[in-house]
This record gives sequence, structure tokens and C-alpha cells, in this order.
Amino acid sequence: MDLLTRFKEYILSNGLSHMNDRLLLAVSGGSDSVVMAHLFRQAHIDFAIAHCNFRLRGQESDLDEQLVRYLAEQYGVAFYCKGFDTMHYVTEHNCSVQEAARELRYAWFEQVRSGHGFTWVSTAHHLNDSLETLLINFFRGTGISGMHGIPDKQGKVIRPLLFARKEELLEYARINQLEFREDLSNNSQKYLRNQVRLQLIPAIKQVFGHLEQNLSGNIGRFREVEELYFQGIGLYRKKLMDQRGEEWFIPILKLQKATPLHTILYELLAPFGFKASQTSEVKELLDSQPGKMVSSHSHRILRDRKFLIITPIREYDGNWYSLLPQDRQLQVPGGKFILERIRLEKGDLAVILKNGAKDTALLNWQALEFPLKVRRWSQGDYFYPLGMGNKKKKISRLFIDRKIPQTEKGKIWILESGPRIAWVVGIHTDERFRVTEITPEILRIRYT
Repeated sequence: MDLLTRFKEYILSNGLSHMNDRLLLAVSGGSDSVVMAHLFRQAHIDFAIAHCNFRLRGQESDLDEQLVRYLAEQYGVAFYCKGFDTMHYVTEHNCSVQEAARELRYAWFEQVRSGHGFTWVSTAHHLNDSLETLLINFFRGTGISGMHGIPDKQGKVIRPLLFARKEELLEYARINQLEFREDLSNNSQKYLRNQVRLQLIPAIKQVFGHLEQNLSGNIGRFREVEELYFQGIGLYRKKLMDQRGEEWFIPILKLQKATPLHTILYELLAPFGFKASQTSEVKELLDSQPGKMVSSHSHRILRDRKFLIITPIREYDGNWYSLLPQDRQLQVPGGKFILERIRLEKGDLAVILKNGAKDTALLNWQALEFPLKVRRWSQGDYFYPLGMGNKKKKISRLFIDRKIPQTEKGKIWILESGPRIAWVVGIHTDERFRVTEITPEILRIRYT
């Protein structure tokens, strides 16, 4: 069966596109996305083309854009293009180049999709990409949810080439004389995915020659196993969890009889913000005295006489407060936060740092995600201490290193920006919000 026929059947059988859908194709100019555009053209499915110029390879990036623009003109379809200052984003968000490119492109694709009435964004991920993802997730220990590879549909993104191997796409491009460009960074050994593709997979194939075929079959089975797994978790959730208003009650005796207890407990608590590292701590509540608690960033679990009671941490109960960009102060139990937004001029930072104090944090304004959240710390919290070379550290370990008494730990506040901790108040700021001489604006926040 030829590639075009399989392409149409894959779309139909997986419900990836319907008659009246308008698709936005993410086309980089590489072989995979150029083949995807040609297949959609041959299948007579309505589409437009979107291209991201990340400006990472100078003239090469501009030549990619030129090729994709010409392709859209050939096909007579709308063309959307956006250039990004990717390295600026990397600096501001303290992330890798690959993370920056992924976040930038998907955010922009969604803007174009929703703003111009497209049904789906279509990317050119293929079977080999999915197999690489499966192996990466396996060795990282992501659990059963990482074993299904790349999903063919995720939100408003579809991936109609997951049935095809890379070699098939290259052969299709050759037969149809399709012009494309390849990013030489795909051969760089400094990226994890490239290491998996260029080193790990060839080594495994020396032992298991039918690696792609076997793993492809496993992906389908893993997806079905995952479905059964969550059906089972759903039954336990229905059997063990009783919602009363905003609180959830779990009977301790029934829970203790559930097996495997650790896995069931983790899945029951994950929707309430509890991390896998906290599961053992929660298990200890089952044999502890009433009154003991474990907290996530949004909920706490109280050990009652007969129940574990999950309750939300509310702003009004003094444990979770929001800060908006216009706020100048916030009163909390035991103290007050005073905020000041400062635009830096040359030489200002040295003066500000010289006059700094332990109770004051200087944070990069552009790196912050508002509303900020002020809350008490909880087990499992971690951050990247400023000056530690982007090394992750648990806050519980920080307290041990600083010899903070047990009685004082419960009084310490956390300033959170989105999912990231920006400041362990009065102790240490996070590397991802570092202020430098070229930082245009800062948030100076003091706790008194």
C-alpha cells in the first residue's frame, strides 16, 4: 500500500480530520514537514502553512523560511510566518534552546489557529520520533503514561505521520522530487534526542534488528494498558473518595486494604497537586495520630480519626495569597511584603545590590508570571538556588543545610511564579529569575 493511501486511512481511522476542517500545517522546510504538506495537497484537504524562523542559524534559517514561503506560493495556500528572538527567550526564562523553540512555536501556532479559524495544527512527527520519545521516557522513569510515545492528537494539535518511518518519508520525497532543507543541528551529539537517535537506537538494533517494528507494536499495547490502568484507578477513585462540598474524604481502613497501595494512593492524590515524592509521606499518615497533615501547593491532607480529608488551601485562610503586577504590598500573618517595580539604568544594579538585605529579593520582572503566589512551603518543593549553576535543590535540604529549627520551618513563605519557586522568602532566590546588568526591569520585594 503506497504512502498516500496509508496517510488517508490513518487520518480517517484516528479521526484526525473531517470534511469541513481547515488545517494549519507546521512546516519547517525539512523533509518530514515538506512531505506532510505534499500528502495533504494530494489528499485534497484544505490547509494553510505556518513557519517559525527561530533565527538560530543565520542565513540558513532565512533560507528555510524562503523555501517554505515558495512552497506555499506553489500550492496557492495562505502563509503565516513569525521570527523569534529565541536566545533572548532562553536568557529570560532560563531554559534550553529546544525548550524555548517548543514553547514559542506552540504558543504562536495556537494564536494563528484560533485567530484565523483553523480546526487543527498539524505537525510532522513520524514513527521514529515517537519511538525516541518512548525510549527517553522509559529511561527517565516517567511511568506508564510515558510509554505510549507521541499521541496522534493532543489538544488542538494532530500528528498524521505517526504511522510512517523516516526512511519512508525520505523515499517519498525522492520519488516525488520534493525540495527540502535539513537542519545540520539534527546531527549534533549535544542534544539528548539526537544521542538517542544516533547512538542508542543503532546500538540496540545490533541486538534487536526489528526494533522499530517491535516498539511500534508495543506503543499500541501500552496505550491499551494505560487505558485499562486508568479504568482501574477510576474504580478505586469511585470506591474510596467521597466529595463533600470542596473537601474529599477517604476512609482509612478501606484505603489500607487497597493494593497496590502506593500506586493507588499516588493516582488518587496527583490531581490535588501532590508529587510522587510525597506518596510515602502520605502513607505514613495512615498509621499516625489524628491531626497530622501533608500539604501540596494547593491542598492539604489531614489525618482524621477515620478519614484522610483533602481540603483546598484557600486565600482567606492565610496560606495562599495572590499578587498582581499593580500590587504594592501584601499583609500576611507574621509580616508584610512590600513590592517595587524598578526600571534599571546603567549603573543602578550595583547600587541596589550594595544596599540589599537578607529580607529583600531582586527578581527579573520579564521572567515573572503573574499573578504571583505567596504560600507556605510544602514537602517536595524544590528550586534552583541562585549561584549554584542551575542545580536543583529540595527546599527541605536547604533548611537542613541552613540549620533552620523545626519550629521555624512552618513559618517560612514561598514566592511562586507560575509553577516555579522564585524566592524562599528571607533565605534564597532562584537562578531562573536572576537579575543582571542588562535586565531592563526588576521586582524588588521585601518581607518585613
